[in-house]
Amino acid sequence: MSTRGGRIWLLGAAAMSVLALVQRASGFAVMFVLSRVLDARGLGAYAFTQSTSQAAYGLARLGLDAGMHVGLAGADPGKDGERMERLLGEGFTVFVAIAAGGAAVLSIFAGPLAARLFDAPQLEPFVHAAAAVFACQAMAQYAYIAFAGLNRFGVHSRVMMVSAALMVAAVSLAAWLGGPLAAAWALAAAQLGSLGLSAAALARVLRECGLAFRPLWPRGAAASMLRVGLPFYAGGLFLVPVDFANLGYLTRTGGVETLADLRVAQALSAVAAALPTAMAGPTITFLTERSAQGEWSSGLRLQLKAIAMLAVATAIVLATIWPGAIGLAFGWSFEAGRTVGVLALAAFIPIALLGVLQGGLLAQGASQALFWTGVLHAGCLAALGWLWVGPLGLAGFLAAQAAAAVIALLATVAVLLHRDRSVLDAPTAWALATAIAAVVLIAVTAATAAGLDWRVRAFAGVAAAGCFAFVAARRVLTARERPLVRKAVQTLAGRLQAAWPGARG
Repeated sequence: MSTRGGRIWLLGAAAMSVLALVQRASGFAVMFVLSRVLDARGLGAYAFTQSTSQAAYGLARLGLDAGMHVGLAGADPGKDGERMERLLGEGFTVFVAIAAGGAAVLSIFAGPLAARLFDAPQLEPFVHAAAAVFACQAMAQYAYIAFAGLNRFGVHSRVMMVSAALMVAAVSLAAWLGGPLAAAWALAAAQLGSLGLSAAALARVLRECGLAFRPLWPRGAAASMLRVGLPFYAGGLFLVPVDFANLGYLTRTGGVETLADLRVAQALSAVAAALPTAMAGPTITFLTERSAQGEWSSGLRLQLKAIAMLAVATAIVLATIWPGAIGLAFGWSFEAGRTVGVLALAAFIPIALLGVLQGGLLAQGASQALFWTGVLHAGCLAALGWLWVGPLGLAGFLAAQAAAAVIALLATVAVLLHRDRSVLDAPTAWALATAIAAVVLIAVTAATAAGLDWRVRAFAGVAAAGCFAFVAARRVLTARERPLVRKAVQTLAGRLQAAWPGARG
């Protein structure tokens, strides 16, 4: 890893890490308020709005975001200005079409979606709200990809921090005054306000880079983005509806209230996912640049180990305090969320690692490999969901996510080894093995959660943390990497403490 490349990655990771922490805190604050002003059905309906808009974007995005990110990340505004302008202009037109078309389809099929898939006709108005949220999210993703491709993560992060505060205020006030449907529409309004702020900031960044913005009819640049991103999207095309169908199956068997338990579990597990998720954008940008310089495998190994250790460490801490944390934050009425909801952590670990590996394949343009691993992931999720969601409820839903992600992770590792055997050395293998062991440990914790005394849980957490620290120090990090990682952590911590004064953008 070159000094300059590592520094740019750290700056981007620091900016996105601060944003991730703020967004998780804001999401946590919203759930804290909603769990107290809404009943379980109302909270489940609000969660349904978010899940529906996210699933719709996963289906409609066509891989354009991934292709646009890779195309911009490998370009220099000074040398490739014309090509970047075409990517931005044609990408904008396609994103507008996705936003408008997807929102229209959601609104048209709102009734059948609520009544037939979820067996809850009362959710139809929330589908209309989800359509508005989806349209704003799609265009906000365009702005994010533009910022990421230009390496302006700091600007994006500052805008989204303001947007997070706006969302907390709008949704909380609307829920208190008007109930769950008002909260859902307030979410859409907050997304629209965020989009306006992002548009103004992006216009300023483009001027600073000497790039002109104008919408363009999709032609060669759009085709090049889709050639990279479409196979990646095609794999996800199967995964998103399968996950959404499992969600509908969960609702039909457990009621809308089950979505509330799922949402509080996801809200707490999102704390663990904050930093790994935040590093996804800087990682793709960095690996795209490293791939062009022949340093792809070494960069991927280091980032894979870093994400694995970070994910396992945060998961151990949260699994130890899980029941009490859910009860204190959201109330003690979410029984399933407090017990088997800890499986959300088991699902998060392999999904975080899978994201790193997929970013590595995407940086090399290995879209067909991404497609087939995505198909495998979706097939496993469908089969396990069919087997487990009905009899096990929320536990089956989360366990299916975790198990399918582990299978997809191992398959993606096999693909990477076929392409480049140097990707998986002994320390990286230890990191992956530690992560999978943590998934198994959390699953055992979920199976015995109701009967574990807090003192036993605390002892188990301390023991697991000790074993993890030993493995990380002795097996995962090499003698050469330990001082480098120590320095990187110190640099990242300094950026987090200073927030924005030293961040790029």
